[in-house]
Amino acid sequence: MRKVAENVEADVIALINAGTLDTTITGGVYASGQRPFNSKAEDIVVSFLTGLDGQKQVGIVNINAYVPDILSAGKRLVKNTARCAVIANELNVFKKLIMTSNLALSRSGYKFLPDGDMIQTFEEPEINQHFVNLRLKFEYLTV
Repeated sequence: MRKVAENVEADVIALINAGTLDTTITGGVYASGQRPFNSKAEDIVVSFLTGLDGQKQVGIVNINAYVPDILSAGKRLVKNTARCAVIANELNVFKKLIMTSNLALSRSGYKFLPDGDMIQTFEEPEINQHFVNLRLKFEYLTV
């Protein structure tokens, strides 16, 4: 069965929910465009970035874990470095699990590969948050 972007997002969300990553954060796990507006929780957003169709579908999926900024000395908002580090480490564990298919709910037909980028944190100044980013390549056999 061929997948569409929404199927891939749903499958990755199921993998996240089957592991410990969803219990690390204070919020929820959402598909692209579904995160509640003005959320102040630690939420994970899974988004399909690109894909090629065929007997073997290949593409890239993005996992962003949002972390609200914290007050520094009660004066200004800054990156919550401690929480970003905890979440980055959990994302790294998750990445290793799904790449080696050791996760309890592995999705048959999928193979996950590193995208080459390290897990890293980016600033979202408009919403006073940072997000920890993991990009994964996927291959899915349709036959």
